[in-house]
Amino acid sequence: MTQYCGIIITETELYVSVVKRIQNKIKVLDRYIYKRGQSLISDLAVIHSKNKHTPTLYSLAYTEIPHLIFNKVSSNTPLQDAWKQRDELTLGRDNQYTYQFILPTIDNQEWLYMVGISQSNISELQCAEKQNHMEIEVVSYWPISVLDLHKNHSKPTLLLIEENSRVTGYLCSGTVIVVTINWNRHTETPKEMIQRLLKESPITLHDTLEIQAYLSEKTYPLWKDLISQYGEVNKSTISDVLNHFTYRWDGDVHMDASVGLSYYLARTGVQAEEQK
Repeated sequence: MTQYCGIIITETELYVSVVKRIQNKIKVLDRYIYKRGQSLISDLAVIHSKNKHTPTLYSLAYTEIPHLIFNKVSSNTPLQDAWKQRDELTLGRDNQYTYQFILPTIDNQEWLYMVGISQSNISELQCAEKQNHMEIEVVSYWPISVLDLHKNHSKPTLLLIEENSRVTGYLCSGTVIVVTINWNRHTETPKEMIQRLLKESPITLHDTLEIQAYLSEKTYPLWKDLISQYGEVNKSTISDVLNHFTYRWDGDVHMDASVGLSYYLARTGVQAEEQK
């Protein structure tokens, strides 16, 4: 039976999760951190060797920030215009990204949503896939896979992530990053940042959103009242086979993102070809 492996790639570690569908439920088989060596190809070879006895599909994402474009569609030929813009970006002299796009409808308005991932990262993963005989099904981007932990997104979600004492907010509609906003604790309160977000957001929020926060113990109390006011995301329960993984990684954004990657594959029900 196919298993699904999600890997978040940072500069120093790989955050790995392995899940499988058991009796129509997604169960975590393993989660661990692998310290990176000199080569991502050899690092992934080690991880893949752990899965060699079971058909495994992979989903990976770097924590490098992607190039995001989110614009209103105003023409009668949105698909043609999107392909044209993608080609123009791809053929640009200093372009360093590989672009993909979708045309989501949000608030009865069609939008162009385009994501650019580093070409060097894509090439690195293609080499790893070929040399290690892996099946990489999805290359995702940071930090959208955190939201793939959850089946439903009835309201816009503000994803707050603190790294190196810096808090970044990602306003998401479904799994589309609508806008990115930074919080400067020295110049504004959390409430003021939310008010700024409501003004700057390209989509209408009507002052309704849910918050998912990955904040330090020092920062969380500053946001606690606002999180209670707007409401936290109704998190999916992460089930595991041995019932001891869930709490070990509670609140770790990289591990949650890794599980989100593997959950996405498991939900789609994609099956790997049986190894010969």
